[in-house]
Amino acid sequence: MRFLRTNTAVIITVGPFYDKTDGVTIETALTITNERITMTADTDDGSAPTNVLDNVTGATSGTSNDLNYITGNDAGMMQLELTAANTNRLGRMFLSITDAANHVPVFHEFMVLPAMIYDAFILGTDRLDTNVTHVADTAQSAGDLKALIDAVDNFVDTEIADIQSRLPAALVSGRMDASVGAMAANVMTAAAAAADLTTELQSGLATAAALDTVDNFLDTEIADIQARLPAALTADGNIKADTLRVGGTLQSAGDLKALIDAVDNFVDTEIAAIQAAIAALNNLSAAQVNAEVVDALAVDTYAESAAVPAATASLAAKIQWLGTLARNKITQTSTTQLVRNDADSGTIGTSTVSDDGTTFIRGEFS
Repeated sequence: MRFLRTNTAVIITVGPFYDKTDGVTIETALTITNERITMTADTDDGSAPTNVLDNVTGATSGTSNDLNYITGNDAGMMQLELTAANTNRLGRMFLSITDAANHVPVFHEFMVLPAMIYDAFILGTDRLDTNVTHVADTAQSAGDLKALIDAVDNFVDTEIADIQSRLPAALVSGRMDASVGAMAANVMTAAAAAADLTTELQSGLATAAALDTVDNFLDTEIADIQARLPAALTADGNIKADTLRVGGTLQSAGDLKALIDAVDNFVDTEIAAIQAAIAALNNLSAAQVNAEVVDALAVDTYAESAAVPAATASLAAKIQWLGTLARNKITQTSTTQLVRNDADSGTIGTSTVSDDGTTFIRGEFS
């Protein structure tokens, strides 16, 4: 199988031309006008092949498909002109050149490739198209990819806002200012307590003895109350409240600061990870992508074809098939051609062949 560039005029080597009698004697002086040139192209759409050149009479000049011996070549090889119109297609083409009275038929198979693939693989003047067009097997436009990045950005913003909303507003510089203003608002001041006690004493007590009794009672009760009150209860009615327990566990000032620092570090780490993930979405350069493609073509290895590829198979499967045809053992009977696997332990593809004395036909491999 030989490769041609689509829609491109080219001069190709054809032959060798061997004598019809013994099939080995080289013919170096054939009459070109006796030659008949036929080229067909497979359509790959389930319809019959197309006749590109239909039994065209050979001519040495003045036509679009001149056929001439190659100057200085003693192996019976000729050159054939193909026009851009002849190659203005993609896929397989089959060429035959016949002169039943003088030589055995000459056959050639060609694969017409897109210009970009031919220029990249054969000429080395182009690169394969590596544009990102699909994400998760879904076709993407430039707008789709931008929307995806925007969605990630919005997700990060939302998550950061959610984290911030969960932290107390009073969290400042690694500590929390705790105010017990609500409690202080309901604590009776010393002046109010004195006024209330005076009123009660004046309305309910009349004798010094009673006052002594009340005094002793008050001393006892005040001592009891003082014993029950926290030492932090000050004369101005405010309580100095230190946070000592978290989740039922006694905490020191260092423990609380470490806990707040841990929360702060966690938030910073998560934000950094999200930012790194966003940056990683666009960190492949054209050179890196090209290096990966070159590695896939020049370094990676692939197994032989396990079966004949379908007409609509991938380019990789078709190239594997070409390598299998070129390398593996092929057997030929009067009716069948078989391509064997690498171990010669099984048949990969079979083709029916026939020859009615005028036309040799090798059928499609299956």
